[in-house]
Amino acid sequence: MRIGVISDTHGLLRDEAVQYLQTCDVILHAGDVTGEALGDSIRNIKRTYFVRGNCDELWSRPLPRGLIVEEGGFTFAMAHRYQDLPADTKKFDVGIFGHTHVFEKFTETDGTIYLNPGSAGRLRYGATCSMAILHIDEAAHTLTVERIDLNPWGRG
Repeated sequence: MRIGVISDTHGLLRDEAVQYLQTCDVILHAGDVTGEALGDSIRNIKRTYFVRGNCDELWSRPLPRGLIVEEGGFTFAMAHRYQDLPADTKKFDVGIFGHTHVFEKFTETDGTIYLNPGSAGRLRYGATCSMAILHIDEAAHTLTVERIDLNPWGRG
């Protein structure tokens, strides 16, 4: 199973990101879509889970600020900001967050993985545009994170 993880698109989903997401089984978006039309475009690629970011507009009011998702034998906690993820790591295997526009992956001593895929949309704060693909082997119950750097100067 492949899970595409994106965040902070801010009204722009790069063509390159779409190509990667089309190869995935499901998409996790950690907030700041900033528009219903883009949200619909992402939903049209693959089944998508969204959480609401601090820059999301009125369209996102029905979106939760936090979400627990089970896919591929793993439990994912999602929130736009790291601080808003559940404190009890026994409730999830992977914490997905965004907000900073900077790719970050770290593992706690209890084995919990935290992932910020960076910004798949607009180049901001001098950070590289990026996303991630999670590769899950359900039989072996393993998960690996692939960082994808996106061309910030590419079209769309």
